[in-house]
Amino acid sequence: ELYKAAFTAYAEQVQSSIAGVRCIFSFLDPEKENTALQLAWYDSPDLVATAAKESKLTSLIATYAASATDYALVFGSHNEALKPALEATLPGVKVEYSTMGRGFLRDMASYGEGGTPYSKTPMIWVSKRYVKPGRQSNAAKAFQKAADLQYSDANGFYGSFEFSAADHPDMAWSLRFFGDYHDGHIAHFPKVICSWIPARVLFTVLPELDGAGVSGFPLAVAFSTKADIEAACL
Repeated sequence: ELYKAAFTAYAEQVQSSIAGVRCIFSFLDPEKENTALQLAWYDSPDLVATAAKESKLTSLIATYAASATDYALVFGSHNEALKPALEATLPGVKVEYSTMGRGFLRDMASYGEGGTPYSKTPMIWVSKRYVKPGRQSNAAKAFQKAADLQYSDANGFYGSFEFSAADHPDMAWSLRFFGDYHDGHIAHFPKVICSWIPARVLFTVLPELDGAGVSGFPLAVAFSTKADIEAACL
């Protein structure tokens, strides 16, 4: 309860005082005791440094008990100011930065006031997945070509980004950020014959991945409603 109250106070302070923080939320891991999952979207790395100066951060950090297995992932761009900012925000946490990054993260400011074109509940997936042995570069190229099509055709698909994992040559960290189920998730893989996206994904992206079903995902987290997840699995 102390963590929940402290995180809520910090998140509300950050979003109310810093323009360009599009989301910042957390939930407790149902499978690992005393562990919290967090996700935040900043328009630029510099905003992380600004958020690290907020007064409510001290109370939040006081609830942390970092361990050697704690980690944070940075999807997208980073600069020299980001590292010390993350060290201040997440003390004792190992941070992994994007290498061989591919995909896209939209400029949320382009949507105008409010930062999002839809008021519906988003679907956000973070996972670690296997690629075929020795095929990391090929997988990256295939993923980028599919992402280019999705960027153009799925306006409600806010982000599709992957980067090579530092601890395994044949694994990648993956992020999918859908504005909602219909305009984001459905649009990113339309079930119609007049789109090139399904063919590109089925015949160039998926063949570069390794493992069938859940075996291809040693880690997967969904910041989504149960109803949306169940619908996406149909």
